[in-house]
Amino acid sequence: CIRSAELIDAIVCPPNHFRKSDQEIADGCREAGLACATGFQCVCRPCQKGYEENIRPSSHLQNQTDLSANPGCPKMSVCGRTQQRERIPFQIVDNLKRAVVNFSFIAHLSQGQQIEGVAQKNLSDPLGNGYTFDFESNLLGIHLIQ
Repeated sequence: CIRSAELIDAIVCPPNHFRKSDQEIADGCREAGLACATGFQCVCRPCQKGYEENIRPSSHLQNQTDLSANPGCPKMSVCGRTQQRERIPFQIVDNLKRAVVNFSFIAHLSQGQQIEGVAQKNLSDPLGNGYTFDFESNLLGIHLIQ
């Protein structure tokens, strides 16, 4: 039994699902077209399926996959497109909302080279669980970010 002043604080999501933001939860029933009677607290779909972290391009570059309705890039898929020597910024969302986390990455380039880096905490993220990093290469080809 969980006692909580707010219903939202008692939400526990199943494995591989993560709690949405408080605002998303508050708007969930209205967006689903369901009314909540006066004096009741209603919760509709407070959890979303996802990975521990989601990654996606953070700007809208030409020919880029539109991920605005998707929580992140599916693993082993084309996540963004760019031209040589053109920077592509990425955003990482830590769905576990850990206090301390280190997101490092390795970019495997098409000619066997590697670029290593660390994502930086996005201080302007209102939820406090966002990180960013930039990727740029002067090599032609498909590159894999791990």
